[in-house]
Amino acid sequence: MIESWGSGIEKMVGECKSAGVPEPEFIYEQTGVWVVFNYKVEKQIEDKNKEKTRSITRSKTRNKTRDKIIQLIKRNPSITRQEMAKKIGITVKGVDWHIDVLRKEGKLIRSGSRIASYWQVIEDEDESRQ
Repeated sequence: MIESWGSGIEKMVGECKSAGVPEPEFIYEQTGVWVVFNYKVEKQIEDKNKEKTRSITRSKTRNKTRDKIIQLIKRNPSITRQEMAKKIGITVKGVDWHIDVLRKEGKLIRSGSRIASYWQVIEDEDESRQ
């Protein structure tokens, strides 16, 4: 058997152990050797669910942050990005990112001159009726 020259089987078994999956199954037939790698479907599903949960949580957190920015602007249209960052507890770059999203969504504009500028929240028709 050629395997006696190398250490491939040992490497496969070791890698499976280090990855936390079952050792491979070796099936010897007249035509050759089959190596069957079993994997944990549950772990793959669990990993996909974790990523989906992370994505949903990230989305909800971002929406809450944007809602906080809108509420701060409604209370004080002249509020600065630095003040928003301090009150929300994120960086100024984070505030900039959320403001950019709000602008692209058509929910926020900056009005006035460079010296005396202020924010304007653009209300959806559905929101203004409530």
